[in-house]
Amino acid sequence: MAELKKKIIGELENVEHDQSPEDADSDEEEENITSVEFLPGESTSVVLPPHQRCAAHTLNLVASKDSEAALQHGAFRTASRSLFAKAQAVWNKQSRVVSAAESIQEATGRQMIIPNQTRWNSTYDAVQCLQDLTAEQLTKLADALGLPRFTPRDQLFMKEFVMG
Repeated sequence: MAELKKKIIGELENVEHDQSPEDADSDEEEENITSVEFLPGESTSVVLPPHQRCAAHTLNLVASKDSEAALQHGAFRTASRSLFAKAQAVWNKQSRVVSAAESIQEATGRQMIIPNQTRWNSTYDAVQCLQDLTAEQLTKLADALGLPRFTPRDQLFMKEFVMG
């Protein structure tokens, strides 16, 4: 047992003294470091360019904050809740019930786009998908799913929402 222990300790010491190829690479990297000298009178501070915000993200923030502020007004809030309650019911049925997804396909000839949290414009795309349907298709869609029909006011709100 003692001999085995000495042999293992000896092997460990040999491994520690051997230089691995990774260690050799790090020595070469250290040799390739170039020093930078500043000229007299030159500023030694590094200045980064100003931060530029993503335009799409900024527009999304503006739109979401403006729509939140608009929800404080009664008429807008009523129209918005009416449309989005019906639209959310369609999206939920499509994503949760296979037979409902088939009914949507039959009534409209396509599947609806469903909003999600990871795509910043998914709600817009989903409402645009509904807005692209004719009044007759929207009626067939609601009837096929057993949901309240989209009213002309809902359709007008959809049109205004997507500015189409």
